[in-house]
Amino acid sequence: MRPITLFQAVGAWMVGRLLVIQASSPSSISIGKELAAMAAVYLSYGVGMVANDSADAALDAAAKNDTPSQSRGDNNHIVPISSTSKTKKSQRAIASGRITVKQGWIFTGILSVLAMTVAQFGVRAASPQFSLWCASNLVFMLLYAAGLQNLFLIKNLLVGWLFISPLWGAKTLATTTSTIQNHKMTLLAVAGFALGVVREVLKDIQDVELDKGTKSTLPIVLGIPLTQRISMLALGGTLAVLQTPLYRRSFCASPLLYSVTWGSATVMCLWAALSGNNEIDKQQSMVKKSIYVLLLGLIANMMMMTGK
Repeated sequence: MRPITLFQAVGAWMVGRLLVIQASSPSSISIGKELAAMAAVYLSYGVGMVANDSADAALDAAAKNDTPSQSRGDNNHIVPISSTSKTKKSQRAIASGRITVKQGWIFTGILSVLAMTVAQFGVRAASPQFSLWCASNLVFMLLYAAGLQNLFLIKNLLVGWLFISPLWGAKTLATTTSTIQNHKMTLLAVAGFALGVVREVLKDIQDVELDKGTKSTLPIVLGIPLTQRISMLALGGTLAVLQTPLYRRSFCASPLLYSVTWGSATVMCLWAALSGNNEIDKQQSMVKKSIYVLLLGLIANMMMMTGK
């Protein structure tokens, strides 16, 4: 598993919990339940990661046999060939053969049981709905690995949902909610969904060669240049929205911290947008890092709000 990616899901859950806690009584918070919930989130998203690696093992393994080059023509478009991405994918435990596909699916099952056990016995007493949320998330992830990832747009929308799903998971632990908290949750979900979809589309560009013949993705259907333009416009629009008075009023406890994290993320995204077609790996990496920066900034600002 790739812990940093999994901690992104835990971070999204933390943002949701901090938002919910603002409307709760401190005495109603159990550290043990909070840690158990975070563990369940980590394990459940690990299920999706291992299941996807198992389902794509043959594709990822085939990547190491491709001949790296800078680009090639395809349907009158220049298709970037991401040799770094292919190398990373082919070196994953299942794709490289260190773990067999069968063992990967067995591990998926074990992680699923662990995630549900933690959700059921570690958190259920505080919120039966949390177990239902965890189970539904597992179903979506397994369906994604089983074939939904091959469907045009469906995979992007599903990834966008899974990107923000921890927010709703956090909400299941709420002892009380308010209209303000629900409104803020919706604002977070809108921005988070857009960022999740954009990042997934950039990953599709990164994997365009590997996906041909098996998956129907935006860059395959629309071409690389148009997909890149759409992605960068969506990313720029989302960043602009985060600077509107509505978002600043809702999530800005420290104007300096909010501006610094937003500015840092914007610089990263501008760098990504100005990268050439042959810089897909770096482009996707910078967008990914910008999301981490925004997430950390949100967590810090909301911790300040909660402490007030």
